[in-house]
Parts: sequence; C-alpha cells; structure tokens
Amino acid sequence: MANNAHDFYRHPEVIKRLLEYCGVPIWISRRADIGYPDGHGPLRKSKNLRNLGKLMTSMYLVEYGVKVPTAAKFRSKETWQLGQILDKEADVFRSVHDEDNLICVLDVERVPHHFPGDNYVDMVRAFWCLEPFHQALMSVFKSFGFSPLVIATGQGYHYAFRIPKSDHAYTLLQSIGFVSESERQRNLYRSYGSRRRRLVTDDEAWAYDGFGKLAEYIGNRAMFRAARYGNKLPVVIGDQYVKTRQGDVISVDLSAFGHTLHMRDIRLPFSLHQKHKVNPGKVGYEIARNTPLSIAIPRFTPCNGNELSLDELFANRRNFHNAANFAGAIVTELPVMSWAVENMMDAYNNSDVGRAHRYFDQGMESFRRKDYKKRFSFKDRFRGLPGHVRDAISRPFNNANQLLKPDIIRDVTLALLKRKWHPADIVALLAGKMDYFSLDVDLSKNCPVKWMTGWVRAFYVQTVTGSINWRSTVSRRR
Repeated sequence: MANNAHDFYRHPEVIKRLLEYCGVPIWISRRADIGYPDGHGPLRKSKNLRNLGKLMTSMYLVEYGVKVPTAAKFRSKETWQLGQILDKEADVFRSVHDEDNLICVLDVERVPHHFPGDNYVDMVRAFWCLEPFHQALMSVFKSFGFSPLVIATGQGYHYAFRIPKSDHAYTLLQSIGFVSESERQRNLYRSYGSRRRRLVTDDEAWAYDGFGKLAEYIGNRAMFRAARYGNKLPVVIGDQYVKTRQGDVISVDLSAFGHTLHMRDIRLPFSLHQKHKVNPGKVGYEIARNTPLSIAIPRFTPCNGNELSLDELFANRRNFHNAANFAGAIVTELPVMSWAVENMMDAYNNSDVGRAHRYFDQGMESFRRKDYKKRFSFKDRFRGLPGHVRDAISRPFNNANQLLKPDIIRDVTLALLKRKWHPADIVALLAGKMDYFSLDVDLSKNCPVKWMTGWVRAFYVQTVTGSINWRSTVSRRR
C-alpha cells in the first residue's frame, strides 16, 4: 500500500506508467520485473530498472525538487538513472527530443497574477476555473480526430501525443515548419551537451516548428469556442497580465516553441509535483510549508477512452493510495495521432492562421539575407511610441532578460504592427538590439532569435485572427 511519496514511487504499477510515457513498449512494461534489490533496497541498485531505462526512446530525464543538490534544483540525467531520481522522491520529466517520434505537447494552465499561490491552496477552484476552456479545447481536438493523453499538472493540463518519424504526418509537419539561419549559425543542433545526447537533425527541428504552428491554430480555435462552454476568464498566450478584477487568466503556453527542441522537457504522468516547495518566495513560505505534494494524474486516457470527472481527479491528486491504484488500471503510452494531423492540414492551410504563418515565414526567408544591424541601427528614432516601447528598442537594460519578456515583445510587436511593419522586420529589429547590447544570454543553451520569433509570430497571428486588437493604443508599462 502506498501511503507516502517513498512507497508511491516504489509501487510497480507507478514505475511502469513512468516507463511507458518515456517510450518503453507496453508489452515490455507489462511483463517487467522491477527487481527490487533485497526487497527494500534503493531503486538505483535495481539492475532490471536500469536495463528498462535504457529501452526508453526519450533522450534524457530531468529530476526536479528540494532534494536535488543544485542551486536550480533540477538536473538532467541519463535514462537508466530513473531509480536515482525516484530514490530522491523528485519530480520526473522526460525530454521532448525522442529517438523515434515527434513528441507533441500543448500546455494550458490557470495563472492567478494577484495571488500566485492560489492554485496550490485551492486546487478545486483552480481546476473548476479551467474546466470550460478544457472542454472547449477537447472539442477542438476531437473535431479533427485527436485523442490526446491529458495529464493534470500542478496548475493545468498537458495534452500529449506522438507522431512516428516514419509516418506521412511527420513529413507534412516538416513542410509547414521553418528553422531560421540563426539557429543553425549558433550550432545549437550540431554540438553535444547535457541535453544533447544525440545531434538534432534538420527534419526534427522543422517538424517541431511545424507542430508549434498547429498548436497555435488549435489554441486559437479554442479561444473563440470557449465562450460557448461558459468560460469567463481571459485566455492569453503565455502568462501575460490582463487587467481583471481577480487578475486570473488562462494561459495557452507557447513558450515551448520559442526554445530549441533539445532544451524542452515535460512532466511525466504520476510524477510528484513540488514546484511550490522549491519556490516558496513566489507562492509564499506558509503555502509552501503547509500545502501537500500533488501527483500528475492522467485525466483523459486514450487507452480506454475514459475521462475522469473533476471529483475523481481531486480524489487522486493528493492521495498516494488512490493514485497507485489508478496507475494499475490504465497505460500511459503516448497515443499516435498521425491520422488526425493529416486530417487537420487542409483546415489549417486554408485558415487565417495558416496564411499568417506563410506570410511571416516569407519575411523570415528575407531576414536571412538582411544585415539587420545596419537596417535597424541603435540610432533609429521611434517618435510617438509609448515610452516603455521606445525604451525596449533603443536603450540597454541592466537586466539582460528584459528584452526577452513576452509582455515587452508583445507591446513592441503591437506598436510596430500599427505602423505597418512586417512582423519579420520586428524580429530583425529585436535581434539586432540583442546583438548590439551583447546581453548576458547563454547561447549554448538558448537561441534568443528563436525565442523572439516564436512570440512575435504568435502575437502577429492574434492580430490577424482578431483575438488581440493591434489598432488599440499600447498601454504603458504597468
């Protein structure tokens, strides 16, 4: 019986669900003997678990938690080191980069700006606030034939599936993707590191960007459909601040597509969730101390087509015994959704979102041939723009990350779109400022141009579809 985190992570059905989500075939996980050493020894000494970990198609794992001995409290690990992570009772993540598949994940969460700890204090309220948009998003998925594995995380949901690299859908995603010259020039895909156990191929990078565009399309359709399901909260991309009475927004998080493929990882189903314990300064020390751990529970499971009610979800999220029993009733292999991607392509290509992406990419092709430092020099004047927008594009910052904040990128984008700028030129301008100021950004791990490209594109698409009004005056910084 699992009554605590230690016993929960030693439950064989829980371990099998972790293995399946990382690419170990179901027929192997079902027959697997975890092989506890001496019955109760540490999992890191289990030879069987080490060998099972080597069968994962995930490139690496990540451990995260209060017992992880690094300043950041997270660390990448080899797949055969799963037992070490479980011994520390840490949160477990897998890489999005995969040997055999394109891993597709859309992240949605409730963001309470006025009270960041509210999702942990009152999980019932948090998920009921999300429920209308969750149902709207599921209706969009189902309209194209998608049945994603839906996992309740600490503050929202992950909608996950996979596309085998051998399928035609993988080629279709490459055809709508785009990888900028900047990504290739930085050698981000041509070197090894803690999160680059294998070189990222061009086809993987282009297909990943292709799915990012479909994620924008799906999220945009759900935004317009949400009102039919009774949604009352503003829906934004990223965790932008929107002035409302309670400060709550629903965030369709597209930040994953502003990073290179090998840098992204996702939480495993039946992983613990202790983010509030690691960040007490953000949520409040009393909340961090008194709020129990949560468990990432699958809510919709394609293996049986079953969706838990919210009451059933709540009964599992903080009950180790119930969660372990639920783990034994399902499988967590990521479903193949190639047919659904093919089914969506015509609708996407003929949509405003698809046309906006093609227009944007045409500009980015031109951007590859421009000397943007000369065209958009530091001495450019932007009279009539709001003060914080002028500051963002004409002055250096003591905080190197200021220019990378989505809210700043949004305001710059909207202000310059109002002046008839091409969105790719906005990327060129921001990229030029980054190079001019030589901001302190770790280029071995991140690509600032890709980050800016992702957000400028997303905000531009919102102006095209009407989910954000670019003609309105950009407000001053809050």
